[in-house]
Amino acid sequence: MRPFREIFWHDFDLDSKIGHVHMLSRCNIPAFAGDFNPCYLPKKVMIWDNHQSRYIGKLSFRFKVKGVRLWLDQIMVVLAHKIFMYDFANLKH
Repeated sequence: MRPFREIFWHDFDLDSKIGHVHMLSRCNIPAFAGDFNPCYLPKKVMIWDNHQSRYIGKLSFRFKVKGVRLWLDQIMVVLAHKIFMYDFANLKH
């Protein structure tokens, strides 16, 4: 018996490197921050909706993303010297 079962996967290019990923609690919405890849740049956070099979949001910054966290109504993005909080509904801070 397997205690865990696969419910989601996402195929990345061979050159893709994901720096950070965090999933919204009990949802199929992860946020990715990359690591030197054209699709997942280290200065961008991409928000994916697995139910719709598409990206539903993108946040761009001037500096490299050090971390990302999702809550029910907010997204927190950590840079080297700043922390940004965004409203999940409209991605405004």
